[in-house]
Amino acid sequence: MVKRKIGRPAGPKELVRENVLRVRLTDDERKRLDEAATLKGVDLSTWVRDLALKAADRALAKTES
Repeated sequence: MVKRKIGRPAGPKELVRENVLRVRLTDDERKRLDEAATLKGVDLSTWVRDLALKAADRALAKTES
């Protein structure tokens, strides 16, 4: 009998996120970020990652021109 693994199946290796970025925040800053992510209907990590990557792309584009 083959034992089944429980949980979500692993995705493609290039999409696996293994790095963790820790950021220190005040209680008020965390609350504001949580509220903004909730308004967008996503979890905080997704919201922060999306905004940070967009900002990085803009900054990199400015240095390339």
